[in-house]
Amino acid sequence: MRPIRRHDSPQNHPGFTLIELLVVISIIAILISILLPALGKARQSAKAMGCLNQLRTIGQAVHMYANDNDDFVPGWLNSLSNTSANQRWVSVLMPYTVKAMPWVCTNAPERALSQHIETIEKRKDPTDLNLQSATSAVQTIGINAFKYPSNPERSFGTSSNRLGNIPFASSLIYAGDCTGSQSDFYAVTNPNTQRLVLGMIYPDNGSSFYPHHSGGIQMLFVDSHAARIHEDEAHIWSDGRDTTHRKRWLVNP
Repeated sequence: MRPIRRHDSPQNHPGFTLIELLVVISIIAILISILLPALGKARQSAKAMGCLNQLRTIGQAVHMYANDNDDFVPGWLNSLSNTSANQRWVSVLMPYTVKAMPWVCTNAPERALSQHIETIEKRKDPTDLNLQSATSAVQTIGINAFKYPSNPERSFGTSSNRLGNIPFASSLIYAGDCTGSQSDFYAVTNPNTQRLVLGMIYPDNGSSFYPHHSGGIQMLFVDSHAARIHEDEAHIWSDGRDTTHRKRWLVNP
């Protein structure tokens, strides 16, 4: 008769001791503390790259528009006598970008306003009033309209400049990350307000280019290249706009 085998008792296979569990937990915590910042940086880098790609899309649209419209570059307004929303830069460029999302910075807080984001993701007709309203609510890419309205032709306040007549296309700013219309995000009580670069976009000094990307402002230049400019450098550009850096803001410095 074969002997009956007894199952091994738990005492023969002891589990982890409390100290061993604490060591494992500590190692996991250390790994998480190492990985989370790296993942955060990767996420921010992806958003920054996405924003640059969106700006390049706008830049390409500008050149396609100019090719179809006697070389004119679209400005904030078509002209001082034609202020129709359907003739402003976003509306006339949208047929080339297909949708309005390129005008929403990938890292702007307005991106969380899903009701507006859903509208501009679904609607593609630039004359659609709902699309125009939704875009205005979350638009965080502004155009360089310095000198508007006194001398709108010196920047892009109006569609009065021909692309081939711009001598410093690689250094002249066309558009970039900016403050939006949502006052809660840019109120005086918000400490980020101190990071505003001098107002250079339409309609007035209440609007400004803004460092949405870890202290950097993504900017689009007339030659259609885009680059991240640190806010400190942007302040220097802004402060010296009428001397050293006027070629960055003015079509005819």
